[in-house]
Amino acid sequence: MNFIDFFKTKYLNKINPKVIIKFRDGKDGFDNGLGDLFGVDLESDDYTGYIYFWDKGFLDYGLINIRSTNEEIPIEMVRVNNFEDKIDKIDKIISFFLM
Repeated sequence: MNFIDFFKTKYLNKINPKVIIKFRDGKDGFDNGLGDLFGVDLESDDYTGYIYFWDKGFLDYGLINIRSTNEEIPIEMVRVNNFEDKIDKIDKIISFFLM
């Protein structure tokens, strides 16, 4: 299962309908050596965040409180075998956007 399908299956129906969701599926138009990007950008009135999985084995994520400009979850890129290796971080980011 790719990251987009995983996200839609596990989280999509739990996210507040007011949250703006942008999916990133495949090539993003430039070559950064990390492979194709599959991910999601999330934005609510209070938070903006993203979770990206690069097909060469990297997970990139972060979450910012828009009102205070504090990083709730600092931007980080980690090497993973599978995006589910960091399910705790993914769950934490998603928790800020739930109904």
